[in-house]
Amino acid sequence: MTLDHFNVGVAPTIDHWMYDGAYIGLLKNIDEKYYKDIKCPVELGARDCYDSIHLADFLKCTVHAYEANPQAIEYCKEHIKDRNDIILHPVAVGDFNGRVKFYPVNTQAYRNIGASSMFRFDMNEQIQPPEVIAAGDNIQSEIEVDIVTLESQDIYPDALFMDIQGAEFAALKGLGNKIDNVKLIILETQYHSCYKDAPTFYDIDAFLKSKGFRIEYSAKTNSNQPPEVPNPPREFWFDLLYVRE
Repeated sequence: MTLDHFNVGVAPTIDHWMYDGAYIGLLKNIDEKYYKDIKCPVELGARDCYDSIHLADFLKCTVHAYEANPQAIEYCKEHIKDRNDIILHPVAVGDFNGRVKFYPVNTQAYRNIGASSMFRFDMNEQIQPPEVIAAGDNIQSEIEVDIVTLESQDIYPDALFMDIQGAEFAALKGLGNKIDNVKLIILETQYHSCYKDAPTFYDIDAFLKSKGFRIEYSAKTNSNQPPEVPNPPREFWFDLLYVRE
């Protein structure tokens, strides 16, 4: 999510995690009726599981947390070792089952492990901030990880919390008919992706509207309208909260 707390290469201990969660801040801006009956929340892109912990505490139910980055998976395991209300799935989520290329960020070159993705950075200077351009080709490595669809999983999500760096559209399509069970979605997106060939807000918004969702809250505008398109579009991320009509 678009928070300064995430721009670190290593995860702090939970004792020093002072805010109440990126997703919780958004939920607190909508009517409780949209989330009070959530029973199976799923976080995609758990990173370090801190938001999973906040969601479990706030929603008072078990959270399914998905994370593909091997380094981040170790953070997650450490932070939830004493929790029985968070189930960690160490895989990527998309629109097929199998193996997929994944590009972890080299945190020695760019201190934001959360920017790791199934997509390579677009190194266009009109899109990326100077620190990304300065890191150059060394900013990402390439590995393969397991990938699953949520349709294939033995869970029935009723809320999705996604921060998966361009893979949101594929994850939504991979729900199949299970999307009919989903009541609420929070995701981060862009008008012009900073990743090569990654879907954008326009793809996601059109898909969700076709499935009966609407924007309930945008953090950038403090309303149910998305922000204006920036010019230039450099690394402009924004968070949106969708609910079913």
